[in-house]
Amino acid sequence: MIEDIVLYIKKLADVIDYPFSYEEIEKRSVDKIANMCSFENLSNLEVDKSSKHREGTSRVMENKIYFLK
Repeated sequence: MIEDIVLYIKKLADVIDYPFSYEEIEKRSVDKIANMCSFENLSNLEVDKSSKHREGTSRVMENKIYFLK
């Protein structure tokens, strides 16, 4: 499945007219982007577990309101 994601990331880069260079492909930058955007990575970020949205304002909300249970 990761291969599909890498393919679509490359296609998206082409569509927005910012294709990956040969060096970026050799450094596996596309794989790194796919990994950073993976559900496993995003769901385990510390900010999702501890921080609050809009701190310092009158409408402080815990980040957990943005996630389904």
